[in-house]
Amino acid sequence: MKTFFAIIYNFYYKHEDKTDAHFVSIFYLSLLITFNFMSLLMAIYIYYFPRFNFSFYWIIIFFLVAMGSLYFAFIHRKKHLKILEEYKSKSKWLKFLYKTLLFLYAVASIIIMSYAATLLRALNLS
Repeated sequence: MKTFFAIIYNFYYKHEDKTDAHFVSIFYLSLLITFNFMSLLMAIYIYYFPRFNFSFYWIIIFFLVAMGSLYFAFIHRKKHLKILEEYKSKSKWLKFLYKTLLFLYAVASIIIMSYAATLLRALNLS
């Protein structure tokens, strides 16, 4: 996750004094984690507990908790500067590999969540 944070940060970083790239990175990483958590909840709901009802508000709470956790893991006490220095010292090939893995992780998360939501909707309609 530290590498994914550094990749997103470098993508949104502007060479100005005021930038919010670290908050955008935290937002996108927590969004991906929430997608995976929602997929897991939907899979549990479909396969094991079809009578279990989970609220949309719990997803929002999980998203906010994930954002808070990532904030304290990456930004609090300027930890993101050390993470960025480690990332910048990597070779170009390794950076390309990490960017490809981040892209595949994001695409896979979105596809799995969409598939689980479609399957859940189809089961609830029938």
